[in-house]
Amino acid sequence: MVSTIEQIEQMQANAEKARQAAKDGPRAYVSNSIVLLKDGERALVRPLYNMDAVIVRPMHDKFKNTDVSLSSRTVDGRAVAAPISALCAAHDGKPCLLCAQPKDAKLESRFECFVPVYLYGIKDMVNKAITYTDPDGNTKPVKGFRMLRCKQGSEILNQLMSTFKDADYGRNVTMCDFKLERHGAGMDTKYVCSPKPPKAMEANLKAAIPPIEKFVSILEEIYPVKILERAPVNGATAPTDGAAVSPTAKATEEEPEFTF
Repeated sequence: MVSTIEQIEQMQANAEKARQAAKDGPRAYVSNSIVLLKDGERALVRPLYNMDAVIVRPMHDKFKNTDVSLSSRTVDGRAVAAPISALCAAHDGKPCLLCAQPKDAKLESRFECFVPVYLYGIKDMVNKAITYTDPDGNTKPVKGFRMLRCKQGSEILNQLMSTFKDADYGRNVTMCDFKLERHGAGMDTKYVCSPKPPKAMEANLKAAIPPIEKFVSILEEIYPVKILERAPVNGATAPTDGAAVSPTAKATEEEPEFTF
C-alpha cells in the first residue's frame, strides 16, 4: 500500500514534470530521450543492446505539415499545425489515422531503428561540454540513458551494422563506445559514426541498464500513435518488411555517473 508521504511526493513530482513541460515544450522531453546533435557537435555513446535486440518500429514522419487535424501541438488550448512524428498504430493492430490519409499526403509509414545507448556527454566544436540547467538552477552536463533514432539510409545505422558484423568486435556493438559527429545543417547534414577499440563495459553501467520496455514506453510517450476513430473500409496495415519489436520487461530508473 502506498503511504501518504509517497502519494504527496508523487504529486510533487507530477507537478514538476508538468511545469517543465509547459516551460520547455515537447522538444525538451524528446532531447531527454533521443541523442540530438547540432552542427559541429560530437558525442560519445555506448550501445546498451546488440543490434538483434534493438527497437524497430514503423513511423509516420512529415516535417511540413499544415493539417491541423493531424497535429498533436496546441497553443492556448487550440490545435495548431506542426510537424508529424508518430509511431504507426497499425503495428499494434489498431486502426491508424495516419495510414488512412490520402497518398498525396505523403504520410506512408517507414521503419526506423531506435538504439538504446548511454550518452557519456556532448561537446561542441571548441571542445566545450554541452550543459543544461535543472529546475533548481544547477548547471549539469547533458548525459544519461538515451536512444539513437536511425532512419533508413542512416550513416550511423550503417556503421552500427558494420560493427555488428565485425568478428573483431565479437559481432556485438555493446563491446565498444562510438563517437558521433554532426557536420552541416538541414539537407546538407552529414553524420559520422566511428567505433572505438573494443573495451569491456563499466560494471556499474552494465548493472544499471534499463530493460528494453523502458525505452519502448518512452517512445510511445514522445511519439504517440494516432488512432482512427472510425476505421476505413479496407483497414490500416503496418509495413511487413521490418524486424519485430524486442520482448519487454520491467523498467528501472537507475542512472550511473560518468565523465566524458
